[in-house]
Parts: sequence; C-alpha cells; structure tokens
Amino acid sequence: MAIHLLLGAPGSGKSTRAVAATRECLEGGARPLLLGFGRDAVAGLREEVGVNGVRREPIARTFHGLAFSLLQKHHISGPTPFLLSGAEQDVFIRRLLAEGLTTWPTAFSQAVESAGFAKELRDLLSRVVERGISPEELVAIGESAQRPEWISAAHFYSTYLAKLAQERPGAIDPNALILRAINLLTNDPVLHSQVRTSFDLIIVDDFHEADPSQRMLLSLITQDSLLVTADPASAVGKFRGADPEGMVSALESMAAERRSELVTEILSVQHRATSEITKVLNQIRSEIPRSEYSTAATTLRSSGAIRIENYGSAIDEATSVALWFRELHVIEGVSYRDMAVVTRNSNTELFRIAFSALGIPIAHTPDLSLAERNAVWPIFTLISLADASLKPQFDAHQHDEVIEELMLSIYGEADMFDIKRLNELRFRSGSSETSLYELLNERNDLPTTRISKYIEGVRKILSKSGGRTDEILWKVWQLLSSAGEPAAMWQSVALSGGRKGEAAHENLDSLIELVQNASRYTERKPRSRVMEFVHEMQSQEFDADVIRPRRIERERVAISSVHRARGRQWRVVAIPSLNGGAWPNLTPRGSLLGSEEFVELQGRSDATGSAEILKLNASSALLIDERRLLHSAVGRSGEYLMISAVTGEDSRPSRFFRDISQTMAPDSTGISKVSDRLSPESFISALRHRATGEGGGMIAPAETTPERAAQILGFLANAEVAGADVSNWYGYRPHSDDRPVAVEEEEIRLSPSNIDAFENCQLRWLLTQNGGQRGDSKEQALGILIHQVAEGLIQPDLSASDLKAKFDSGLAAIDLGKGWVRASYEKSANRIFENLLSWHAANNRTLLSVESQIDMHIGRVHLTGKIDRLESDENGKTIVVDLKSAKTAISKADAQATHQLSAYQLAVAEGGVRDLVLAPPAGGELVYLGGEKLSSRVQSELGIDEVREALGKIALKMSGAFFEAQKSKECRICPVKSSCPRMAAGSQVVDLG
Repeated sequence: MAIHLLLGAPGSGKSTRAVAATRECLEGGARPLLLGFGRDAVAGLREEVGVNGVRREPIARTFHGLAFSLLQKHHISGPTPFLLSGAEQDVFIRRLLAEGLTTWPTAFSQAVESAGFAKELRDLLSRVVERGISPEELVAIGESAQRPEWISAAHFYSTYLAKLAQERPGAIDPNALILRAINLLTNDPVLHSQVRTSFDLIIVDDFHEADPSQRMLLSLITQDSLLVTADPASAVGKFRGADPEGMVSALESMAAERRSELVTEILSVQHRATSEITKVLNQIRSEIPRSEYSTAATTLRSSGAIRIENYGSAIDEATSVALWFRELHVIEGVSYRDMAVVTRNSNTELFRIAFSALGIPIAHTPDLSLAERNAVWPIFTLISLADASLKPQFDAHQHDEVIEELMLSIYGEADMFDIKRLNELRFRSGSSETSLYELLNERNDLPTTRISKYIEGVRKILSKSGGRTDEILWKVWQLLSSAGEPAAMWQSVALSGGRKGEAAHENLDSLIELVQNASRYTERKPRSRVMEFVHEMQSQEFDADVIRPRRIERERVAISSVHRARGRQWRVVAIPSLNGGAWPNLTPRGSLLGSEEFVELQGRSDATGSAEILKLNASSALLIDERRLLHSAVGRSGEYLMISAVTGEDSRPSRFFRDISQTMAPDSTGISKVSDRLSPESFISALRHRATGEGGGMIAPAETTPERAAQILGFLANAEVAGADVSNWYGYRPHSDDRPVAVEEEEIRLSPSNIDAFENCQLRWLLTQNGGQRGDSKEQALGILIHQVAEGLIQPDLSASDLKAKFDSGLAAIDLGKGWVRASYEKSANRIFENLLSWHAANNRTLLSVESQIDMHIGRVHLTGKIDRLESDENGKTIVVDLKSAKTAISKADAQATHQLSAYQLAVAEGGVRDLVLAPPAGGELVYLGGEKLSSRVQSELGIDEVREALGKIALKMSGAFFEAQKSKECRICPVKSSCPRMAAGSQVVDLG
C-alpha cells in the first residue's frame, strides 16, 4: 500500500477520514496505530473511533506517548525510566543557573538568574535536543557561527546531562524522549523489526505539527501502509519545533526509501465552515507558503453570521463578546458548549469577568501553578509552618501573617472580622506581645482555633520519623477532612453548578493533581522528605503537564488559547484582540539566546549565514507562523465568527485585522458600540424606532409593523415599564419652564469674574452657578488663601515673616491629600507665595487698595464684585490688577479682550468702586503667579461706551431662556460635561436609545 497524504483546510474532513480508516481497519480484524498531537486531541480521536459499536479499542497515542511506552516496555537494566515534566525541568535549569557552574559572556551576566533567561535557555536546549545535537556538536556550531552564548549553552547542556543522570536516575528529558526511542530501535534490529510488523496501518492526524525527530520515528515504525492528514497553513507548533514547510519532502523521502508511491489527495469541500468563514480562511491562507495544499474550493453551508468589530476598550470588547454569546444562546438556541473564545495570549481575566457578570458558565484551564491554587497552597503552608515549629530556632512572632492567611483560607473559614476580634482580644488582655500561634494554642474557646489544631496535627505527622511523601500528604488531607469535610462540601457545590460550582470543580481537580504529583515524586525519590517536594512544587512557575480527569462539560463556554484549541471545533468562535504587538506578535521568542536563529541556521543546506540574515529570515518566518495561528483559530468556527480589535490609547488594530476587515467589511468605519439586544432598554428602543418609522434595530420590518409596535408599547406602558410611555420620550414633552432667567424689568446681577466663563460656554456657566459644581477644589481654596495674603500687603505693620506665618496657617487648614500629593501642592503653593512677594516688591506703581468692592447699576444690570488691587501709575491714573494662581498666562490678544478687566475699568470710570474716589482708568493687568517664573498680561485703556454696551448685551444673554453649549479647550476638564449634549459623557442628555 502506498503512503497516502490527505491535505485540506480546517473542516474539510481530514480527521473524519482518519477516524473512518481506523474503524475500517479494526472492523476488518487488522491492527491500526492512530497517532496525533496533544493528549486531548488523541483522546477525542479515540472516542470518535469507538462510536457506533466498534468493539476493539484502537491503540491511539501521541508521538511522545508512543516513545515513552517503547522505552518503558523494553527497559532491561538500570533505573526505571520516568518522564521529567516541563515544570520540573524548568526548576532544575533555574537551580543549575543559580549555582553558577557555567561561565556566560559578560553581556549576559545580569540576566543569568532571571526567570526569562531560564525560559530562553530551555527553548534553545529543546531545539538542540530535538535535533540530536550533542554538547560537543553545539560547541562547534557556536564557534562556526561566532555565537559565544551558544558555546556557553553547550557547556551548560553538558553539566545539565551529568547532573540529571546523577540526581534523577532514569529521568528522561521530554525533548529527548523521541530521540531515546529512535536510538532504542536503531540499536536493536530485532525490536525494530518487531515494532514495524506490529501494525497493519499507521494513521497520523495533523502531520503538519511533526518535527524532524517525530518524522524519523515514524519512518522507523512504518512498514509501507501509512495515512497522514495535514494542513501546512494551520500549524501551531512551530515554537515546539514543528516543520510544516518540510512535511511533503519528508514524506517523499520516506516513499522513496520504500520504493513506494506518495499519493496526495486534496480535500476541496468545506464541511464545517460557512461560505463567509471560508472566505476569511482563504484570505489568511493566501499569505502563507504552500497554502495551495489546503484550499477549500466549495462549502456546503451558508447560514450563520460573521462580525468584524473594532471596540474602544478591552472591557467593551469582552462585554460585547459575552452579550453576543448570550444572544445566540437565547435567540438561536446555540448551546454554550458549542461556543468558544480563542485567544492569542493568556490574558483572559476580562472575559471571565464579563461572562460571570451575565451568568454564563465558562470552562477554562487554570493559569496558576498547582502550588498557587486555593485548595493546595494552604496545605503547603501548613506543612512548612509545622516543619518550622519543630526546629529549636522557631520564632512564632515571625509567622503571625502566615497564620492570618491560613485562617482566611478555604480551610480556616475565618473572615477579617474574626482576625480583628482576635487582635482586639490580644490587646485587651494585655497579651499584645503574644504571637497568634501562642494565643491560639493557649485559648480553646476561640472560634478561630481550627488552624492551631491543624498545625498541631501536622506537627505530630511530621515528627514521626520516616513516611513516604505521598503518605504524609494523604494524612494531612485526612486531618483537614476530619474537621470541615471540604471534599464532601465541594462535591455537593460542584454538582449545583454556577460560579461556586466551577470553583469547587477546580478545588477537587487540584487535589487530584496534587496526589498524582506526590505519587510520581515518591516513585522517583522514595527516601525524600516531604519538605523537598513542597519546595519543588512552590518553585514551579507554571503548571506541570499532568493527565487531568476529562470532565464532561455541560453548557460551558470554552476560553482557550490557539494551541489548546487545536483539533477542536465549535459552532460559535470569538477571536479577540487582533491588535498590533499582540496578534501578530513579532517579538522574537528567543531574542536573547537566539533559539529561532539557531533553528534557521540548522535549516540551511550550507549551515552558514550571517547573524543579520538569520534574524531577518527568523522574523519573516515569525510573521508566517502568526498567520498560521490565526488560520487555525478561524478554522475552529463552524457557523458564527467574531473577529475584533481594540482602538485605545495604547492599542491599534493589527495588519491582520485590517486585512480581514477590508475583505469582509470594507465600508465599516468607526468604533463599535456595545449593544445588549436582550435588555429591556434595547427592546423598548427597537419598538420605539419601529413605531415612529425610523427603522427597528433588531426587529425586522417583516416581524412587526409600526402599528403593532405602538400597541406593544402601549401594553408595556400600562405595565409601567420604563421608557414605553410616549409622554416621557425625549422631545415629546414640552419644556418644563421656558421663561427667561430674569423677566422684564427684573434686575440682572452681573459679576465681572463670571463674564469670561459665560462667554466661553453659556451652559457650563448656567449649571455651575446653580449647583452643578462640587465644593471648592484645592486650587480654589489656595486661590482664596493667596488673596487673603495679598490683603496683608497693604498693612505696613505686617512683615514678610508675619505674612508667611499667616500663609502657612491657612495652608495647613486645606486638605491637600497625603504623601507626595501633598508635597507637590505645598511646593506649588509656596512658589505662588514667593512670586507674589517678589512681584509686589518690584512693582513701582503706588498701591491704592486691595479687595475693593464694586457696586453700580447700568440700566437693569447690577454689577457687583471685588477688584484684587487698585494701583496708581506714574501719571496718576488708575490701573486695575487681578491676581491669578494659574501657571500659564493667556495670549496677549485674549488679555486685551478679557471682560473681567474691562468691567473693572468701567467701574473705576463710572465711580462704581465703593468708598473710593479714583482717577480715570489707564488699563489693567493680569498677574500669573503659579509658574516657575511669574508672568503678566496687560489690557490697554478701553472705550467706556463700548464696554458698557458689550456688558449690557452679555447681561441680557445671561438673563435669557436659552443657553448654548460651546466647544472650547476647557471641555476636557469641565465639571459638568456629563450634562453637556456636545460631550460623549453627556450623551444621555439627547440619546434616543
């Protein structure tokens, strides 16, 4: 039989054909081997094969699972082989780096002990091990490429192998697992022949995820009957060494070695996705090399929908996805089990919050390492505390905070009020020096003493010599269960569902994983102490790769990374955050140690190339990989697809989003709004639009006529549903009061300090003058204090030190906040004070008065207020001065047009300054005291008649019935913008729904 290659896009039936071939082989009595990538994917394939009464279960494995079973089954002598988990390997590498056994180039000296360096080193070593390169060969490669960091990595690799063999006998590096199996088969011809004849047909699903070592293993175990399915455009495992570009040539070589034929079949019919989703897939695939292998020419489905959205914030994006999912569930009847959010990164917290707020159940893999989870960390903390208490140097006072954390944990069941009452008891009883540990041991009548019983119980368990790690952990768990029976409680809550049920599920799963890890650890190190296990688990920065129980997910939305979504499908898929820097993420994954450049170098036929060329090629390959990830994510969707991005202060839609948007929605512009079509408000709004003939939103014209919409609104209005009664609609009710502020012949009061505010924005002036603004701000209070100090300048008996004391006293009475905020305000205030004194000392004009009252009438207008300073110039004329605490002065043109100064000049000219007889005005000055250097703006002498006429017109506007909202540079800091129809924050003023 020839080697058969099935190529096709996601949803073209590749996996279905693989399952059918396996079932056919089983039903015919033959022996198939089904290989896949990822345990979940293989388990799904195995279950599919078992449908419809297939009695024999197929041998279904991952490549690593197959290799490990070969090594264990044919192990002859020496320690029993076991697989080192990724988390354990990470801890081991970081420990060796901390010991400083390897010398690194000077440029890396500051980074060696960081977690990021350990991760990059692990990536580089993974690529080295996958290719079967020895430490000596890596040294030669580093010298040839002039990469000293690779030479250091080779020395570390040599130390790593020696230490691993010494400290973990039988441990197999997960990256070396495949090569160990290859060496086993290569060195044992009898075993090799036996394995090759064990299977009549080998089926490999998603062969595009295979790396060179996996292809080599496949070649060794394959006789001549091989069926592989692949889609080079959907590979998501490039970061693990997958080589989709070399897939076809590898199969051709395999066929040539067997003098067989490579039969290629392209599946061109799309069975899963709709025509619109297929269009998106084709658009993405057009930029991927060799994508012609997976082109789906036709599709069998046309229903469903696709949405391309650009939101203003990540919160809006997450909320909209959750609302859309709920809408499809309620209106279209789509099960939550058939919905998924497929993300590029692990930042899914906003989506969890959004789904939980709507009561939508979610299923996700915990992001926390095992030692950090709620059900596990208290157990480790208890063991650590009990172990410490057994030592002579134990100081109980140092563990008060730890005991409080344990009391607040899910096993302690205390709350902050219990902690507060306990601390109050310590102080009332005069035992404030007593530690919490001692107090809990002394008093048995406290409601929070459960933790002390736990600590004492764990002390007794640890004090007994001997005991395996897994046995000790089991005894600790029994101790916890004997008091609160958490397992039974969690089981009951888990079965009830909801958010608490999800948390209970996670607690139970975490305990199962803890037991599994402890069992594996004890098998490897039967004589180890339990604290060694605790320290190792606490050192792991990510979750160990252990086999979890496959829980039946009922009505749960999946939140998954692209890599975990591989091989799965849903009716509804949302792919969020297609933003620049996030998707595509073109930051080199191994930028420090150059793991991607190493892969690029190994892929070159001449094994040479400058660092610049390698970086360029690696960057180009990275962009293609990001397209493959997107192609795979879109391919998970069957009927409904949402692709979204966020346009904000720190984010912009990426090139991927723009390409899809131009293809699918070229006319869409602007920011998408969050719309809850199922809310009463949205339904009422749609009915109102339909009743008034202005559309209907989610209500199609064929569903409801305007007359019927009006009838429904009437029914809802009788039921007192908000927004249904037409008498309350915006624009349908008359103005509550259309009279002017001041009726005819009524006096119009005018304050010079408010005139310019009115000219800038009439609506802001009206609202702030009538209670629309909060009390005095810090800045206003400081301005009042400065004017009070300025009044003292006219008193000859007050010295500068007296004024400073008055200023400091007034400043202390203002609430300026705390810490650096208060320090900043105090610094600004003192600068204003110093500028005021220096300006006053340098002023050559004669000071006439301060805070002089204005009281005069101009027809109906009553002008009242205060002038900061009145001064006399060298010609004996009067100058009006207004002090400002602001930092920045207005323009000279604006100063000339300032109505405040012109009103002051008018008062001086008309004799409107109370108790003073003044010379004619010669102009005015604005003095700005808030800057590093004080500045001023001058207003020249004005025509009094023109000023009187202008002020009269302004006063009439102030007394009118209509006030305009005007745009200005101060709109951003306007205190009443939530009531302004021109501002987004005030949209509710005119929003019709």
